[in-house]
Amino acid sequence: MRPASEALPPEVFEALPSRGGRPKAEKRKQLVTLRLDPEVVEAFKATGPGWQTRMNTILALAVRPLSRNLDEAEAAERRQKRSIMNLRPRRRDQL
Repeated sequence: MRPASEALPPEVFEALPSRGGRPKAEKRKQLVTLRLDPEVVEAFKATGPGWQTRMNTILALAVRPLSRNLDEAEAAERRQKRSIMNLRPRRRDQL
């Protein structure tokens, strides 16, 4: 089947209303290739249409505590570096 722009005369095609398509998302999704266990994919597919969106939602919820833990780990690392800097021997003129 050919597209309407090829099958119809130009004046007829121009007279057709534009349907516009899907509105652009504020935050575009990123295309990735990911290897998952077959049981995981089957479980999500068994939930029916929209399984990829549900998987994204579950992953987004899982990231929240992970990112919080990463922030806490980075802060702890900074504190540790500061304490190590304070333990270095000082020169007499710094005392």
